[in-house]
Amino acid sequence: MKHQLACLACTFLALIPVSAQERCWGSPEPFRFVYDEAQLFDFAAEARVQVAIEKFNEAYGVTLVIYLAPDLCGWTALGFATVLGSDWGVGDAESDNGLVLLLSPKREGRSGGIALSVGKGLEEVVSDAEAQVIIDEMIPRLKEEDWFGAVAQALNTGLPAALRN
Repeated sequence: MKHQLACLACTFLALIPVSAQERCWGSPEPFRFVYDEAQLFDFAAEARVQVAIEKFNEAYGVTLVIYLAPDLCGWTALGFATVLGSDWGVGDAESDNGLVLLLSPKREGRSGGIALSVGKGLEEVVSDAEAQVIIDEMIPRLKEEDWFGAVAQALNTGLPAALRN
């Protein structure tokens, strides 16, 4: 009996971080393409990025979502972006053509991160190496805390180049 209770307690405790991580982001309702939870964009910049992503998604037949997170909540940046994309159903269910670009600023006591999660249907189009190139091209602007410029870099140069190949 003691062994069963100990196993039950271990199982419950093992689930706590996963549950906390799953609640790190809110609901995608109403659905949009930019979620600035970290408040890195002003209203005008967020609206411009929203419109640019709508045009981008239409031009390339993908669904790109940008999530600006105040905290990674214990996740790696790529893990956060991948699970968020899966939980929210980013992209067409049949073609799995979703992309999640995650940016999280490094703040006191919190690690930051950047990741581009690519849906399975796009993995042959946007490889891990290409995703890393897109991120690397954004880093100089991110070091200057130019969040809008970094996103514009990805939208105007990096992502279109990868999707054209």
